[in-house]
Amino acid sequence: MIRERIPYGLLENIHSYLGFVLPPTVYVAGGFIRSYYLNELPKDMDLYFESEKYIDSMRTVLISWGFFQTKDSGNAITMVSDFPWDSLPRKVQLCKNHYGTLESILDTFDFTICQIGVDGDEIVKCDSFDSDFLDRVGRYNIGCAFTSLKRLEKYQGKEFRFSGPEIEKGIGIIRRIGG
Repeated sequence: MIRERIPYGLLENIHSYLGFVLPPTVYVAGGFIRSYYLNELPKDMDLYFESEKYIDSMRTVLISWGFFQTKDSGNAITMVSDFPWDSLPRKVQLCKNHYGTLESILDTFDFTICQIGVDGDEIVKCDSFDSDFLDRVGRYNIGCAFTSLKRLEKYQGKEFRFSGPEIEKGIGIIRRIGG
């Protein structure tokens, strides 16, 4: 994994979306970050934690900022705000089942183009993120236990192409687990 200074615009987007500055025990990872690089509006923000004890604290903070809970799937608590961000509702996922360092969390993500997150004032990404992102190549992270055809289709719809070995690995995993 590579660590580098976060782009100022991305840090501003995170603070603007939430309405406050995140504490150092919370990571932002996945789609919100990727949307920034794709110049798209994010559909939500996934927050990950060093420890489960921080989830309830973050839920309380979000409620104080006008968010309300809409769902608890067992893996994540979904919080939504009636106050839009760039005309879209703000939705935050408090991810419950991934604890530890940001690097260990990103290691569980299915594709290299998803393995990016924010830790304080740093971006953390897999070694091939920049080249894969620029070349629009999706590579399957063989360390990931799960993906789905729907996710493959999602990234193909964003003009990422999956090369032979990566698509075969991904489809092999999907077939093994029946997804």
